[in-house]
Amino acid sequence: PYTNPILPGFFPDPSICKNGDDYYLAIIHGYNF
Repeated sequence: PYTNPILPGFFPDPSICKNGDDYYLAIIHGYNF
């Protein structure tokens, strides 16, 4: 298992959720100027 994964690219606000033994990564991918 990963202990400190590195995400390539620009993901300013990742959220990690745990459900039992499973982990989920949710990211917002969008640019607002």
